[in-house]
Amino acid sequence: MFVGWSGRSSACPPETPWGNFPPGPLPHGPFVGGLAVRAEAGTTTYGTNRLSVVCVAPSWGPYARMVADAYERLERRLHAGLPGDFCMALVDRVRGILFATSGLTSFGRIAFARIRGAVLVSSRVLALATHRDVDLQLDEGYLAHQLTGLTCPPAGASPLRGVRRLGLGEALVVEGEDARVVTLARFIPQRERYTSFKACARAFWDTLVDASSRRSAAGRSCLALSGGLDSSAVGVALAKDQSAPLPSFSIIASGLPDERECIEAVGARLGVLPTLVE
Repeated sequence: MFVGWSGRSSACPPETPWGNFPPGPLPHGPFVGGLAVRAEAGTTTYGTNRLSVVCVAPSWGPYARMVADAYERLERRLHAGLPGDFCMALVDRVRGILFATSGLTSFGRIAFARIRGAVLVSSRVLALATHRDVDLQLDEGYLAHQLTGLTCPPAGASPLRGVRRLGLGEALVVEGEDARVVTLARFIPQRERYTSFKACARAFWDTLVDASSRRSAAGRSCLALSGGLDSSAVGVALAKDQSAPLPSFSIIASGLPDERECIEAVGARLGVLPTLVE
């Protein structure tokens, strides 16, 4: 997790968690001009004379350095140079901005809140709730979607009315108390023409195997196996890239259909022994 802010220092009094900048292992501090970012558990960091970077990212490689290199080379096309699931923020001293974004397929997305005198940024919504000036009332639109099971709340919504989330491919650019959301990248549907069903199926498996192998390159993989079509397909793709049986686990929830038989059948086919969690 990481947290950051931009704006007047009086907006984050020193006696609050938000006023304790810049502790943490970030290089090239303290920051000037009301810009700061702090690394917490589970982050990697990197610094140059121009940049200080903190990110939540895959465990493989010097990811924070990769973020800095991609930002300096590509700036608004930075997603093209960054593989995997990541969530990052950086301070650019030359431009005087705080810049934050996440990967196109990332589960963790940047959260931010505008308060009097500052903009707060974090990789987690709940971290923003610790600031006394953030509106903690529940967002009714978000809540309605969760309660009805639609799970498609309005773009940018979060559980808290005072906190917004970035969409996929978006970035937050903060200068002083001004925050702008810009679009860096987006998914573009492509129409492919296949001469046969077999060619279409081959393209699907090639894509899935490639994506799975890149994702599992960080180290030992583990499969969450439900016995359904999606996790079974991912299991087949991962099994092609594993020299040893693939560890897996399955959750058996009370009150829901028992998929134990399907899970064990898929596990036997893949040569894995699922750990059942009841």
